[in-house]
Amino acid sequence: MTVKEEQENSIAFLRSILKPGDTVWTTLRHVSSSGTSRRISLHIIQNEEPVNIDWHTARATGNNVSHNHEGINVSGCGMDMGFHLVYILSQALFPKGFKTNKKCRARNGEKIGTIDKDGGYALKQRWL
Repeated sequence: MTVKEEQENSIAFLRSILKPGDTVWTTLRHVSSSGTSRRISLHIIQNEEPVNIDWHTARATGNNVSHNHEGINVSGCGMDMGFHLVYILSQALFPKGFKTNKKCRARNGEKIGTIDKDGGYALKQRWL
């Protein structure tokens, strides 16, 4: 299977379990000694149980899963890297935007049912 096929399959799988307004829970697993990279795990809650979505998220976003520590390798500092990871996941799943609903309201005060063109805001992020 090619990298492109793996990416498409992971996006299709994640779209089947994640809808606009859903929460993705992030866990900080490791910070490098320089502080410029992190390993972050992503989970969703299904049937009252946490489900790890690291592998599919890494494939969908073009990131790598850490071999030394659990989680997805994320480079950068000076901002909320958990939010960043969920934002790029959300952009990959909803590249043309999403229709706002009761769970996922418009960011700029528009009415429910309008289209938010930035798909990066479709999912919510919370730290564990």
